[in-house]
Amino acid sequence: MKEQLSHLPPHKQKELQVLVEVLQKAIHKIDMIWLFGSYATGKWVEETTFENGTRFEYRSDYDILVILPYNDIKTHFKVERLIDKLEKTGLLNTRVSIIYHTLKEVNQALSYGSYFFGDIVKEGILLVKNSKKELAKPKPLTGAEKQQKAQEHFDQWFESASVFLKYSLAALENKDFKEGAFLLHQATERYFHTTLLVFTDYKAKQHDIDLLRNDVIRLDERFAEVFPQNTKEERDRFDLLKRAYIDARYRMKIYNITREELEYLGQRVALLKELTEEVCREKINSFLEE
Repeated sequence: MKEQLSHLPPHKQKELQVLVEVLQKAIHKIDMIWLFGSYATGKWVEETTFENGTRFEYRSDYDILVILPYNDIKTHFKVERLIDKLEKTGLLNTRVSIIYHTLKEVNQALSYGSYFFGDIVKEGILLVKNSKKELAKPKPLTGAEKQQKAQEHFDQWFESASVFLKYSLAALENKDFKEGAFLLHQATERYFHTTLLVFTDYKAKQHDIDLLRNDVIRLDERFAEVFPQNTKEERDRFDLLKRAYIDARYRMKIYNITREELEYLGQRVALLKELTEEVCREKINSFLEE
């Protein structure tokens, strides 16, 4: 593994080594572990910038694909607990983003021309290989074919997100603020998924808009400005939106949101809509340049 990660600083190599050990300890059977994304390609970022008095922090995650004989959600929670322990003890200081798929799922995606998994095979680093089985050969797609797939993703998910945004405004008018917050969460989640699908042809099984926000920021830094996190008030209001997925429906006694807070979040999601359309149009047009 050391030779595979020689382009990384020693402390990053050590972190990944510890991470792989944790994965192998937590998961009974693993076929493969891949490192992909910016740390695999050498394009990771760790920087803090200031623009007009606003602080922006950009830090790349370790993107990990774990390929297993079968997928068990209990294993995911076990890994999360162990990673939390590593972070608290200081053995891991870089955020980790892990996706889990069976070999069958990955091979099916590769045979269909998924450019997300195709890029992992092309640019990623194979850290662990315990299976004698091989990955399918990626089906190559032309720029026009990628553009068509991206356009289909955009048409479906952007429209869906916009419907939820529209319904949230109706809930606001009816003074149903908790329902409006949930609908805004759904709009936000779908706008984020729109961008991720257009760029990567991949949709994670993820409802945490904080994690999704980080994912889209890695694709285009302009998304950092949609939900600023510079003041306690900004962070608290985004947390209200994040918690609306569960609390606004199932913990209504403890979830409270004011008209002012909902109006603020509605304005931010409207900005997200505009930026999502702009960024995705740019990406869709770029596929023909490949």
